[in-house]
Amino acid sequence: MGELNHDKEPKPIQDNITGLSVRQLVLTKNLYIELNISTLIQRTVSNYDFK
Repeated sequence: MGELNHDKEPKPIQDNITGLSVRQLVLTKNLYIELNISTLIQRTVSNYDFK
């Protein structure tokens, strides 16, 4: 019985850690995408200013 409990406990904890890491990666990717979009908008605006 004790061995079964030890097997069951770490699995959900590992799943939670991986889930959090995946969420953090998604959040960082979204931030990078937003930054890239803002830089692209600034570049297009500056290009229009030069024209």
